[in-house]
Amino acid sequence: MSTYGNQDPPLPLKLIRGGFQTIGAFSPKLAGRLGYELFRTPLKRSPHKTKHKLMQNADKTVIPFQNGSITTFSWPNSGPTVLLIHGWESNASRWLPLLPKLLAKNFRVIAFDAPAHGKSSGRQLPFDRYAAAIDAVSQHFDPIDMIVAHSFGVVGSSYYLSQYKPASLKRVVFSSGPNLAKDVLLNFAQIVNIPSGAVPFMLDALVSDVQMPLDEIGVAHLMQNSTLPGLILHDRDDQVVPFSAGESVAASWPGVTFHPTNGLGHRRILRDPQILDSIVGFLAVDKAVHV
Repeated sequence: MSTYGNQDPPLPLKLIRGGFQTIGAFSPKLAGRLGYELFRTPLKRSPHKTKHKLMQNADKTVIPFQNGSITTFSWPNSGPTVLLIHGWESNASRWLPLLPKLLAKNFRVIAFDAPAHGKSSGRQLPFDRYAAAIDAVSQHFDPIDMIVAHSFGVVGSSYYLSQYKPASLKRVVFSSGPNLAKDVLLNFAQIVNIPSGAVPFMLDALVSDVQMPLDEIGVAHLMQNSTLPGLILHDRDDQVVPFSAGESVAASWPGVTFHPTNGLGHRRILRDPQILDSIVGFLAVDKAVHV
């Protein structure tokens, strides 16, 4: 997966593009399989703002996970627990704009670096591994009352909700998330210049990996039977994940509130004070929240 949008890609990505053209010329199947492996592999790790006062004040815990570990950050409080789930090539510090508002409303807050991101170990982050990581963090800090997820974190969260069915969860916020994995994969194939003849092998690898029909590997399908109250945020000017993805998920999820925005894009949406207030307001509706 890539979140470069219209930005100039880094040099490694430019080299990868040339490599796929060469491999695809003699073996589309190999190019497709390698493309899918790359799709699951972050190309960079965003700088971690560990020197920020809020990050320094967090309780840092390293949780064993599979053959490695997950680095978590927690801020104790007397209210319900909110788990923050970041997107692709991001980390726990991306939630710094939201943290003060949650803490001011007495929420206990948990954030973590996903596998292959930030301070956590690993090289790849397929859907099921992100879901398993969310479950591991949730079990460690049990109970988790609410989830806020951004971008690829929405994919991991929806897979977690459908597969693990956490009983304690009361509310969910999804921001700027994709819907169909197929669309994300096809967009990725275009970004790295995977030859058209190799693309079907990428899709086959996805189906084999997730063990679901291709058209069902998506957030809308995973959330269609959910009874959880949800808030979906998506900007019409999102250049990374199309606005239509948010519309599709909102249309399939009973009882969800869809909050479209304008002019905030994919990342700035979670730095906008009014949007952050709307997230906190939605979470604070629950009677268990002490405000």
